[in-house]
Amino acid sequence: MTIKESYALQKIELNRAISIVEKPKYNVTIGVIDTGLNKLTKDGYNFITDSAQPISDTSGHGSMVASVMYSMKIHSVFDKLAIIPLKVDINNNFSEKASIEAIKYATVNKIDIINYSNSTGIIYNQTFFNTLSEYNGLFICSAGNNGYNLDIINTYPSCYMLTNSIVVTAIDKNDKLAYFSNYSKNYVHIAAPGVNIIVNTNKNRVKIVNGTSLSTPYVSMVAALIKSMYGESYKGFIKKCILNSVDTSKYLHNKVSSGGRLNAYRALIYAKNNL
Repeated sequence: MTIKESYALQKIELNRAISIVEKPKYNVTIGVIDTGLNKLTKDGYNFITDSAQPISDTSGHGSMVASVMYSMKIHSVFDKLAIIPLKVDINNNFSEKASIEAIKYATVNKIDIINYSNSTGIIYNQTFFNTLSEYNGLFICSAGNNGYNLDIINTYPSCYMLTNSIVVTAIDKNDKLAYFSNYSKNYVHIAAPGVNIIVNTNKNRVKIVNGTSLSTPYVSMVAALIKSMYGESYKGFIKKCILNSVDTSKYLHNKVSSGGRLNAYRALIYAKNNL
């Protein structure tokens, strides 16, 4: 997959961002809490079987999410990035208990960023909240695909409203909120492409899919790029760089707190100018 083939990568101005990036200086890790990954990797953990291997993906969701990341990782600016699968699903249903253990694992192993492309439902879980509060990295999660206004109907973990989280909703190529996307001027921070996204499946086939699950890894990768350039920048700085550099859109007014869509180039410029 190339930038030219993906409107999404063009939309977030990845090519322009790459043009101003010097060689990354710092290692960075993204833990993908999902259904696993059908790709050889020396890292990762299966929280369903409580074992390090295998991290195979029978449902395909995790592989599609990771393929968005790998579509960007082919570029040398991501040479310092490691993608770590953290498997938490049973028959394509995310286990909330396993997710909590995965977040603890990310905390202990100092994983810089968590990508969580899922919703655990409408029930508030105090243990999940506490565990996430103790995580020292940046937690980037999808808003969900119910079409809800989250100011009226809360879903989790998108509505835990923690300072170390970024909640992402989906837009189409015209910057319009996807019909299925959850939204909120209070709980959802930013939008990213999530309609007609080109992915590779767990069976190594190309597929076009929709969902806030696919919007989320674009934000995770931009966060990783900032981290790899500026090292031990605190998570609040990375979040600020991403949210204060959006491309604003009339379609996103009162739909996301930032009022706009992810822009990789502007996020890097903001980081450079505000260190």
